[in-house]
Amino acid sequence: MSSDRRSRTIKNTTLLLSGAVVVFFYILSTASCRRSKTEVGKHDLNLDSAYTMHTTDVNTLISDSGLVQFRMKAKDWYIYDKGATPHWFFPNGIYVERFDTLNHILATITADTAYYMTNEDLFILIGHAHIRNMNNENFHSPRFIWDKRNAIVYSDDTVYIQSPDKILRGTSFSATQDMSRYSIFNHSGDYFVADEDGQTHDSIPVATTTATTLRQ
Repeated sequence: MSSDRRSRTIKNTTLLLSGAVVVFFYILSTASCRRSKTEVGKHDLNLDSAYTMHTTDVNTLISDSGLVQFRMKAKDWYIYDKGATPHWFFPNGIYVERFDTLNHILATITADTAYYMTNEDLFILIGHAHIRNMNNENFHSPRFIWDKRNAIVYSDDTVYIQSPDKILRGTSFSATQDMSRYSIFNHSGDYFVADEDGQTHDSIPVATTTATTLRQ
């Protein structure tokens, strides 16, 4: 091989090696920058906005005081157990059944969105919130608070109550957890009148009153 050809081969090899070294250090520096950005992101993380678990198509039983008392269904279930306000989040609806010790359904609950505040042991039901008790009474409100610790349900929003013999509307509401006893405030509505055959035909308007407490 002539000296000129050998010289050109050495130069070409040197150029190739130089190019490889440049590419290698470029990849290395890019990866280093990416790692740095990720680490900064971790340090700046807001724990209140970072969920630790996400479950889809939920259908689970929940125990209370050692007994299975609830069935919960949800499309999405997020758990946020870090930060100042640990909670569960159900952005795409929730359905809950409450049982007695014989597994009879005492009440059902549905809502468009729900939060469960773990420290306070209460559910916040938002958007088309609906509760039905075992007497086929239906309770509707834009917002219900279900306080499991004190075994009560309440709302400071407008509440509609529908049952076979009446429709009531009020601006404030409280009830026992199984909805068997409840009070509605500043309410008005209609009571239905049935004939001898049990067929409902007319209704009697109810004047607005301060409060009414009903027991089943």
